[in-house]
Amino acid sequence: MVYDVVDVTDWPVLSQESGGAEAKDWITPPELAKGESREHWWLYKPVKLGVRGATSGRPSTYRRHDDEAERIACSLAQLIGVPSADVELARSSEGEGIISRNVTPDGWSIQGGDVILSELPGYISCLGEPRPKNRIGHNLANISRILADCGGPPGLRDMESVRRVRRIPRLRRVDRQH
Repeated sequence: MVYDVVDVTDWPVLSQESGGAEAKDWITPPELAKGESREHWWLYKPVKLGVRGATSGRPSTYRRHDDEAERIACSLAQLIGVPSADVELARSSEGEGIISRNVTPDGWSIQGGDVILSELPGYISCLGEPRPKNRIGHNLANISRILADCGGPPGLRDMESVRRVRRIPRLRRVDRQH
């Protein structure tokens, strides 16, 4: 599958995103920049780089391809009818990345999963430094429990598409020893 790449070089930056470890900007097409609504805001996320060989003394960087994975996940969600943000591959004056359409309606705010999961007894937040390796409480059972009473985003007419995901068979890892 081939995806178009949106040139966002001339899109103005409206705000910086405070969440996450990497810098991200809220941008919008120039012709829509004067509006009050955030409906046309897109989050620009540059490609992520990883480091390998740091312990060997010869570190090198590589492109992680998170941007492409996010674009593919958007396409898959659309194919099976699950609500998701619109995601497009993008190019700016700083390089390649993606843009993800704002899904938060005006007058609403969005909270990260860590905030919601922190309501569960025994949950250990992953916001601290250093990030815990064994993220106690961060598992599918707890995520499902927290989301059970949540409705979909405002305006979502068909919650059946969300419930459908819960019926997808769970895969188990099989260790093959020879």
